[in-house]
Amino acid sequence: MGRFVRAIAAVASLAIFVVVAATAQTQIKIGASTNGMTEFSSAGSTIVTFVGSCGEMGCVPGDAYRGANVGTRYMWITGTKPLIFAAPKPNTFTVHMKGGMLNFSFAPVRDAIQGTTQIAILRDGPSASQIPNTLQVSSANRTFASLWRSSGVVPLNSPTATASRGSALVDQVVSGLAGSTSVAVAGGAFPSAPEPASIALIGSGLLALGGVLKRRLRR
Repeated sequence: MGRFVRAIAAVASLAIFVVVAATAQTQIKIGASTNGMTEFSSAGSTIVTFVGSCGEMGCVPGDAYRGANVGTRYMWITGTKPLIFAAPKPNTFTVHMKGGMLNFSFAPVRDAIQGTTQIAILRDGPSASQIPNTLQVSSANRTFASLWRSSGVVPLNSPTATASRGSALVDQVVSGLAGSTSVAVAGGAFPSAPEPASIALIGSGLLALGGVLKRRLRR
């Protein structure tokens, strides 16, 4: 019985190692805005706009990374500007896109990915706003094509936006205590879907683990 338990423990440890190694994901890490800000302004309703320029007005560039590849990401709004409404939870707000689009693109070297993001919730705080959303990939080429598939939906992990020192919080704008405030995107990451090679590695690893377990149980 003791040998059986040890065999199971050994196989479980190897299984965890194989799965973690195989599903390690490549990410696009989003860095700070380098030119421009996201502005929340109130005139009866709180409207989200971008104030900046990356070739045209209303486009905010910033740093982004994929491994050792450093590039610039661009974010801009097209169509109707999103609206922010207070939600029942403190410091939590509902975002209505109203048919508008928040666009995202990143092209280090010759690889490129582009898509639109849909924001549903914004969480405000004294130092940073949390903006959970997703990226709907519209196009990806070269190595990006296998990591982020066109028409795929990717979550944006742990995104934050920071306000300038002394600036009003988003909740103050929504409640009418402040006319506007601006924040800069400070961080976040789009993970890739597991690559076919990773899935194959998981499969081959599990087969090997099955063989190990079979041999141990025969002893």
